[in-house]
Amino acid sequence: MKELATLAHLKVLNISGYLPGGIMSRNHKPKSSPVALLSISYYMDTSGALSTLLEWPAQLESFSFTFLFSTRVLPYPSFESPIFHDSDYGDSDGSDWTPSNVQCLSDLMPLISSQSEALRSLEINIAEPAYGHDYVYMDYSKFDLTGFSNLEELTLSGWATYGCDASTARAPVAPRLHEFTCVFDDRYLRFHQFGEAHELFVRELVSTAVQRESPLETVHLSLDQSGSLVSTYFWDIMDRISADIKDSGIHLTYPPRSDSWEDEEDEEC
Repeated sequence: MKELATLAHLKVLNISGYLPGGIMSRNHKPKSSPVALLSISYYMDTSGALSTLLEWPAQLESFSFTFLFSTRVLPYPSFESPIFHDSDYGDSDGSDWTPSNVQCLSDLMPLISSQSEALRSLEINIAEPAYGHDYVYMDYSKFDLTGFSNLEELTLSGWATYGCDASTARAPVAPRLHEFTCVFDDRYLRFHQFGEAHELFVRELVSTAVQRESPLETVHLSLDQSGSLVSTYFWDIMDRISADIKDSGIHLTYPPRSDSWEDEEDEEC
């Protein structure tokens, strides 16, 4: 397998499943790569490869990261790049794989802090817990983006805000943040589970942005509307929040109410 550090003109890198330690040279120079967009999903860490990889770009502008709990079974590794091939793995049985060392948002902070001045877009997706395992609430104690001076867009999965105290919404408000998105789109956490805790989170996020005179313009809820009975309760909440924050200049966007869904709910009652 080629070492990434030898690819002098690589600007976009998408990795899924496994970060073999050998992809980075031990002699690589931090801040030496032109990579500006990095996406890592469903990963397993090896020899601190994630930390090394995040230190490598000179100016990482966009980072998308999806991680699982250690109880999950991870998919076969794949690299969405022509420089990687299945044969690069040889006959490895995966015995050098280790569980993710990133179990919550605060674990990720020390790793992305090296790019705090460069990042403009940050997306963090937390996959659902394995069947039969309790959900581990996210720890926001060290998830503070106030030092990310150029961050403009932030996306968090619904799991990242699930069960959190409303006061934690203060942390993601970076100085230049103008768009925040909360995603409810996996099979176990969909928009019908948007409840009081999430409502308080959104309200506190807006309140903090106003207090800090942040340029936040839009709070967007991206929702999977399939596979479950739709309750009008969600739209009642959204309409109420939208009306309450109207004077702040911050817009709350969400899917429009559907009469067909309301009819379906009435039939079930």
